[in-house]
Amino acid sequence: QLYLFGGFYLDNDMVYEWPDNLAGSNAVLNLKSSNYPMKLQQRDEVVVYARDKTLYRNTPGFARERVVHEHGSNILNPSLSRNGIDVCFTDSNGDLYVFNMVSAKLTDTGTSSSLCQWGPNNEPDRIYYLAGTNTHAKLARVDRDGSNLSMITEVNSFDFKNFQILGNGSINLVGKSLLAGVAGERVLLKDSTGAIKTIDSDGDNETEVIEASVKAKYPQVYGNSIYYLSSDTSSNGTTNLFRADLNGNDREQITFI
Repeated sequence: QLYLFGGFYLDNDMVYEWPDNLAGSNAVLNLKSSNYPMKLQQRDEVVVYARDKTLYRNTPGFARERVVHEHGSNILNPSLSRNGIDVCFTDSNGDLYVFNMVSAKLTDTGTSSSLCQWGPNNEPDRIYYLAGTNTHAKLARVDRDGSNLSMITEVNSFDFKNFQILGNGSINLVGKSLLAGVAGERVLLKDSTGAIKTIDSDGDNETEVIEASVKAKYPQVYGNSIYYLSSDTSSNGTTNLFRADLNGNDREQITFI
């Protein structure tokens, strides 16, 4: 009796993670497995990056660099899929590609882009991207095989220079400055450390206004104040509502629950 834990399977010419474990005789399991080249084996957590025309994979500690793809032009902004086997990237010609690190298959999506990222947890096979090759562009999405292209109509009246897709489906967007040479609106962001920051809509002048140690929750701006919930700075140790000015100063607790 032999056992296989995890792996991949092929469906409609696309590679997916195998969700179940297998058990059986050597003869049976040999029909369900094959030997991939060492450079394509998925045995560690993976980070991907590019230098010029070469796409690399490595461990998070950057201890085992491997070349996984040599492209015809420079590779820009590679993004690793949530299952760790696909990479989307744009090249210096502005074309959007998907490279599968298990099958070594390269897919030309037939679209132009300056930046791409994989969809949230409920859309693992979808790619979000900035359509076209300009510095600022509309937000769109497409399946990893190049099908089902659509614009994100909810924000289609705006141009963006950067974005981030979160696993829960939220999208952080950095917009184009309202006027050339003018910063435009300030955007309120909460980073991965829990700090609350403000940033110009063109991505410049990032300023921390509420430090991570406050553990502020649900920050919102009303008028000229930032409102947030916190228990760590509360006078009675329970979650209460706080207010600060837009620079993070003049903080006050306004509920005492």
